[in-house]
Amino acid sequence: MSLYRTVFRQRHALLPVIHVQSREQALRNAAVARSAACDGIFLINHGIPFDNLLKIHQAVVGECPDWWVGVNCLDLPPSEVFQHLTAEVAGVWVDNAEIDEQGARQGRAEAIRAARSESGWQGLYFGGVAFKYQRPVEELEQAARLAARYMDVVTTGNWTRCACRR
Repeated sequence: MSLYRTVFRQRHALLPVIHVQSREQALRNAAVARSAACDGIFLINHGIPFDNLLKIHQAVVGECPDWWVGVNCLDLPPSEVFQHLTAEVAGVWVDNAEIDEQGARQGRAEAIRAARSESGWQGLYFGGVAFKYQRPVEELEQAARLAARYMDVVTTGNWTRCACRR
């Protein structure tokens, strides 16, 4: 059984993204998501540094200790984020998991995997492929197959950047 299926037994999980501005706003938004029966949430930083985001994450987990709460630290490179995570961080999402569907080797994705392994962190890793500001992906299926070797959940978005859009 995959790590994802161990954590989320149902086929699909609803994990809204909260763009964190403050502790109070994150707690308020988390309460809304929880009352709507979401499976968990992601906290993402835009205007605050990652260390503040991780402190706010601790506050949310303190209020909802039995709920899945992940983070996306936009101001950290993917290979560095794992060294800052505690066991309470249920998941980490990176916008760019460094997958190149045209490359024979995935050196950057391998470096991220090594950093995760070295950290000892045991949560779910969501990696972005064909996502937002990345280069257009020529072969999305190939990119997803490659990505599945390096992360627990392949995350994609903004299909206008995907050259294979149908």
